[in-house]
Amino acid sequence: MIYSDPEWATLPPPKNRQPQSLINLLTQVRPFQMLTFNELSFLSQFLHVRFYMPGECIVRQHCAGSAMYVIESGSVKVILEDATQGDVELAVLDAQDTDAFFGEMSLLDDEPRAATVLALEPVKAWCFTRGDLMSVVHRKPDLGFKLAIQITQTLMDRLHTSMSEVRRLMRVLKSC
Repeated sequence: MIYSDPEWATLPPPKNRQPQSLINLLTQVRPFQMLTFNELSFLSQFLHVRFYMPGECIVRQHCAGSAMYVIESGSVKVILEDATQGDVELAVLDAQDTDAFFGEMSLLDDEPRAATVLALEPVKAWCFTRGDLMSVVHRKPDLGFKLAIQITQTLMDRLHTSMSEVRRLMRVLKSC
């Protein structure tokens, strides 16, 4: 690894070969859908499997983040913590959805987590860290660039969706 990452320093190195099921899973996840089988096979070597119990916090809002999570099984709740207004549930992500991933922002910036994510049931998730992305960029720059573009496009899509919702809520507030 060419990037020092204290949050993930204790992870064992990923296996050289990951199961075919992981490659199949990645073909269903938006940031990875445009990658070829060979690219996915190479990339899968960098993913780390993690397991979470119901109610367990996977990531905490305002804490440092450095990994993206792809849910293979189970579901999670994304919460915006607000001390004055109470917690707001932003989404429920289920392994069956093509949007069953979170944390992609942390691959591209050093900002704290924007939300808290809690396991609703037993969760199996595959993690891809910023350090892993830097290793891919170092070893296969074309793939690293392609992946960074896909992650950026995913972020832009989510931003556009959020902006549409803000506009809708502004119209509702004006009509009150």
